[in-house]
Amino acid sequence: MDKVEILIPEFKPFAYPGTNKVWENHIVYRFPNGYGASIIQDENFSELMLVFFPTIETDYILFGKPTGDLTTEKIRSLLIEIKNNEKN
Repeated sequence: MDKVEILIPEFKPFAYPGTNKVWENHIVYRFPNGYGASIIQDENFSELMLVFFPTIETDYILFGKPTGDLTTEKIRSLLIEIKNNEKN
């Protein structure tokens, strides 16, 4: 498996500086709409989970099923979709 980049340059400003900040194999993105993504990468897999930030003061909640078998382009595409999601 080719190395997948999980720190996407255009989304670097949205890297969440909270408890789970950018690690070598884990990053959490937080967008202004209250949604984000937690991405974990290992030598054999990469996985993205959708996250929700209920308030400014709280940590995040993971929900949904993880998306696996990611490429850098797939991560970029999913981040665009999550960032542009309207909060209900």
